[in-house]
Amino acid sequence: MKKFSVKLVCAAILVVGVTLSHAITSIPINGIKASATLPDVGQNNFRPENMVMKNYVHPFYQVWGAKYNDKPITLEFLVEAQRLDQITLFNGFMRDSASYVNNSLAKTIKIYLNTSDNLVKVATLAKPKWHGYKKPHADIILFEKPLKNVFKIIIEIDDIYPGKLYPNVCVALVKFWGFPKLPRKPRIGQVTDERDGQKYRTVDVGDDIWMAQDLRYKTPGSRTFTDPAAKNLKIPSDAGLEYPESDLDKICPDGWRLPKAAEIEKLKTELPKDASYDDLFSTAYRRPLYSIQTIGKLSGSKDYSTDTEVFFYPTNATGLNISTLTRRYYGGECTEETGETFAFGSYWTKDTKDIPLWPDEEGNVEIKHLRHYRFGGTDYCEAMLCREDYHFVRCIMGRDEEPEPVNADSTDVVPADSAATDSAVAPANQAEADSVTSR
Repeated sequence: MKKFSVKLVCAAILVVGVTLSHAITSIPINGIKASATLPDVGQNNFRPENMVMKNYVHPFYQVWGAKYNDKPITLEFLVEAQRLDQITLFNGFMRDSASYVNNSLAKTIKIYLNTSDNLVKVATLAKPKWHGYKKPHADIILFEKPLKNVFKIIIEIDDIYPGKLYPNVCVALVKFWGFPKLPRKPRIGQVTDERDGQKYRTVDVGDDIWMAQDLRYKTPGSRTFTDPAAKNLKIPSDAGLEYPESDLDKICPDGWRLPKAAEIEKLKTELPKDASYDDLFSTAYRRPLYSIQTIGKLSGSKDYSTDTEVFFYPTNATGLNISTLTRRYYGGECTEETGETFAFGSYWTKDTKDIPLWPDEEGNVEIKHLRHYRFGGTDYCEAMLCREDYHFVRCIMGRDEEPEPVNADSTDVVPADSAATDSAVAPANQAEADSVTSR
């Protein structure tokens, strides 16, 4: 097998005055030029600008391609960024299966930062496997640490997966992911749990102060997270424990309490202006996810359906460090097309919601009691399908509200019929209250 070398040079321009961005975003490519390109064939071309995603054009209908002739091939990408976190690369000619298998794909690549002597990454790209043009798979190139002060990226392809017919190397789409401008750092503090001496980071969100880590205080029923479907899952030593409902009384340290569901939901509405849902989550457990799902026919007309980009990149830019550890149980029964892709860690709440389920054939409606919040989940799906009795605990500063004292000298008069009604329902209400208290 012949070896060949292709160099991709990606220049990153630092621009002053870019809108503050908390969320990882696709960095616009403002221009590309190539030192070698295959000639146009009829209406088909292999120009480097084909690697940029366009509106109304199938992203893989045209690709960049060049014939290897024992000389390096250089591509220069003009982008705007202050930090580079990830590159996604759709490798090969993905227009159809024949184009994919007949042309060559990159195999081993080296990535250099700013100069050709500053090697930052060596990666072996995935073996060729045709998934269909509607759901192609990208190679996700991550760095151990984000690349900062980037003005040029050099990618050198040192080996290939040879095509059946042609030595042409083809790249369908390249996207760069990072921060056009670095986010402000969250306001971080620290609290010590006097019960066991464990220390937790804290973070200010609006008017509230939250623990920035899941609780690790051991109780009789606490346990580490396990998932039978992910047997090789590595859990960091500072990961939170899961708790049963029976252990929730005074579960938080003194001066802290369980949050209400509305307070957890408010975390998403109080994100900084340019932050995103992704910025809530820990970077420790879940790899970034990026894919393109297409609907419709191959066409360059405006009638072509817009391609759907599915993207999740946990950044923890907010400092909240929400866990993405979760077990899957929705399946296709209760979700949209993306399934449980964006449903993550579940947390106990102080309050309980009554969720009415779908009526049965006789019109009876079952009421489920829901006392946990799952990021990315829905109350209905959680009430109907969740079989988990254990969830994480995340504490918020504050004390549990004390019940209002009853005034023994009150002169309020309760009508007789009202008293009778209250007496009739009191046992049920008391039972429900006792049930909530025991939880």
